[in-house]
Amino acid sequence: MSIMDVYSLARQRPAFLPGSSILTIGVYDGVHLGHQATIQRVVNEARTRGLRSVVATFDPHPMTVVRPEAAPELIGTLEQRLSWLEATGVDATVIIDFDHDRSQESAIDFIDEVVVGEIGAAHVIVGEGFHFGHDRVGDLGLLQSAGAERGFTAESAPLIALEGKTISSTRIRAAIAAGDVVSANAMLCRSHETIGVVDHGDGRGGKELGFPTANLATDRTVVYPADGVYAGWYRDDDLGLRNAAISVGRRPTFLDGAEPLIEVFVLDYDGDLYGHQATVYFLERLRSQERYQTVSELVAQMRADVLLTRSKLAEAHEFAPSAPHKS
Repeated sequence: MSIMDVYSLARQRPAFLPGSSILTIGVYDGVHLGHQATIQRVVNEARTRGLRSVVATFDPHPMTVVRPEAAPELIGTLEQRLSWLEATGVDATVIIDFDHDRSQESAIDFIDEVVVGEIGAAHVIVGEGFHFGHDRVGDLGLLQSAGAERGFTAESAPLIALEGKTISSTRIRAAIAAGDVVSANAMLCRSHETIGVVDHGDGRGGKELGFPTANLATDRTVVYPADGVYAGWYRDDDLGLRNAAISVGRRPTFLDGAEPLIEVFVLDYDGDLYGHQATVYFLERLRSQERYQTVSELVAQMRADVLLTRSKLAEAHEFAPSAPHKS
């Protein structure tokens, strides 16, 4: 896989030559199957014409500036988004800093400054229903009319459906929040993942329960799966990829009402993971969180959870993550 160039308009000018790129624009939260199809069209067109394929993505999510009270929790961090974009084979990603000034920018000014001025687009491909600029007045029609005067063309890519419903970041977020990671994974075409740093917990998992867990401190702007126990995987650059049973929730047997936690029991491993940068992948929800009357009841259930996790992970999975690349 070729290395993707990354540019941030807040810090540098990409310095693309006029007419040198095939461009797509959007938030691209999750880089799901629909996004992947659009980006693949960009990549193919760029290769055919001998130009650079470019994704322009907004950060932060425009809703955090325009309507912060309605801003969605994201499928992934910017770091994850860039990794997923690189996996598509696109040549470059341009991060468009979205702040108050950008939110007030007219659609025509955005075209002149970014599409033409910064990225030098020869052709633009956007998803159906794409809007941009102040009050979202920019659309495909404006791109086409403005492009005719400025030397670029534009088209839309059709939306992608799964099981008769259009794939969208909104739909995926809802599936994750409901614990339906199987549906989310199908729309993402990979296992939903959360990144973070292994932090110190209360130490109860190993000492009292016999199941030492890695507590993952994560970016709380990212959507959490619904409370429950999941089969999945853990990986970091030192340990590699390992099978894991994952608990998401408020530990109702001990601390009902506390902030939700992601606790990971790495199967067949009892080493120290504190401080590790880790990724946790969710394959399937096994059960909801429950309150147990005694610790022994909880331990018995945890043993059953681990057995079921082993069984689930022993099956072939098209969305199983690959082992990390060593630097």
